[in-house]
Amino acid sequence: MLYYAQPFIRDVFIEPMDLVDPTGARLREAFKRFQQLGAKPGVNQRPFGRFVLTLQDLYHHPVFGPLFGGVLARVSGVGERFIQRLNSDAELAEAADKSYEQLAQEALALKR
Repeated sequence: MLYYAQPFIRDVFIEPMDLVDPTGARLREAFKRFQQLGAKPGVNQRPFGRFVLTLQDLYHHPVFGPLFGGVLARVSGVGERFIQRLNSDAELAEAADKSYEQLAQEALALKR
């Protein structure tokens, strides 16, 4: 489904944000927050979370990544720019220990 949704994701979200924020900092921060949510316990047990995390793990695999990275990025629907890991292991561990409320407050604090 994400493969077929990529033109929509690109045209509605990514390209307009590239116009508003040419550096990509805001969109990168949003995907970084998505990845932090994926680090929460139980997320990888749900089908969509498991699918996205599996794509990301394969993208970073030392053998499969170089061979199939472009295909995996295309299947993910977000391209190579956002399938990459944007958090350190320490940031993901810290996010996993926080509540959803704390993560939301941190994200909102960036808007101020």
